[in-house]
Amino acid sequence: GYGETPIYPSRTGWGEAPDLKPHRYRNYTVENYRWTSEVKWLRMHRELSNLNDIERRARLAGENYGTLEERLFFQVITATTDTQLLEAIPTAPDGLALYSSSTRFGVSSGNIVSGETITTGAGFRTAITNGMNRILDFQDEEGQPAMDESILEQGVTVLYPNVRREQAMEAFIQALTSQGVAADNAGVSNYLLDAGMKITMFPSQRLTVATTAFMFVDSFDVKPVFSQIAKPLWEMYYDASNSKDHGQTGHESVNYEEWLGIGVNLPLGTVTITA
Repeated sequence: GYGETPIYPSRTGWGEAPDLKPHRYRNYTVENYRWTSEVKWLRMHRELSNLNDIERRARLAGENYGTLEERLFFQVITATTDTQLLEAIPTAPDGLALYSSSTRFGVSSGNIVSGETITTGAGFRTAITNGMNRILDFQDEEGQPAMDESILEQGVTVLYPNVRREQAMEAFIQALTSQGVAADNAGVSNYLLDAGMKITMFPSQRLTVATTAFMFVDSFDVKPVFSQIAKPLWEMYYDASNSKDHGQTGHESVNYEEWLGIGVNLPLGTVTITA
């Protein structure tokens, strides 16, 4: 859960009682899911294998759990369907999707910044600037700015599709940029670099829409997406010594299981930028 914004000071007449607002918390439920995998092989194959690595390679299935939270995170931010992962994408505590263009935080377009382009370096810079502006427009429950501008100076992280790596490098690494043929290809300074903005660019092949990026405020306390581990990953090994079924069939196997849920907080610290 999370606590709503406490009341702000207001002018009070002499002899009058102060304004009163109960301090309220919003609670919500995060469902834990059971995540499992099993790798099975014949004992005969293990004993006759020239490479002698069947069991070692089978245990790589356990290492793959290291990607589970990442896969879930990207499924949630992109709101995509994956039959191996979440059946339904969790909504935020305000009842809206993680990213919504409905009125939210005092802004009519919510936390979706549309009409932007990341297909050019100049467009990418403008899109990121507009994304930061949108975040600073957000208001708390009392109609006051939800965060101070200084929090952006502490840094933002931008997730973008891997196919836009060239445009990202031009936008946020190249010190001089071209104004184009109409301006005789004059070189101008990169205003984001000159301003000393701390922008971490993170490309990912998990983002498949080439015109959409996601921005997160690094220092904002409430992270928009979080995971909770109800029971850490554990391994179970079965062979003839501890399984009648395996003894009769000649099979051996390694099984993994973890109980984990993923949830969405109030997404004040993030926007998505799209065409």
